[in-house]
Amino acid sequence: MDLTDFHRAREYAAWLLLFAAVILLGVGIWLLLGLPGSGDGSSFTDHVYAANGYLVGIDFTLLPVGAVLLAAMAGPALGSVRQIALYALIVQLIAAVLGVIGWLISLGGGNAWFSIPDVSNLLVAVAGLILTRSVQRSHTRVAG
Repeated sequence: MDLTDFHRAREYAAWLLLFAAVILLGVGIWLLLGLPGSGDGSSFTDHVYAANGYLVGIDFTLLPVGAVLLAAMAGPALGSVRQIALYALIVQLIAAVLGVIGWLISLGGGNAWFSIPDVSNLLVAVAGLILTRSVQRSHTRVAG
């Protein structure tokens, strides 16, 4: 059985999942900064609320984690697994830092928009970071 096509498809799919995460991160940053077309919220807290789902939502977190797992574990590890894991880690770190900053701002702003599900999204984002970092470290050691 020739797995070349499957191997190639896995790599394309992993990169596409990672690119989709970058798009969501970009949308989240756009909303966070309140750039044109990002809504009518006038306060920074409103911008943070609008951006939250794009930065630390479970669907966002699953994209880079899925890319890393697809590259590393759905058969023999891809040659680009280290690159995919590194880029996924960077995207996840940026989103998590912005999500935590938003959470901290919401605590002091008197606006109770940050609910229990949003805290759980942050926990899922941190779990995704831990998983991505462990895959990245394990494949760095194997290659190094």
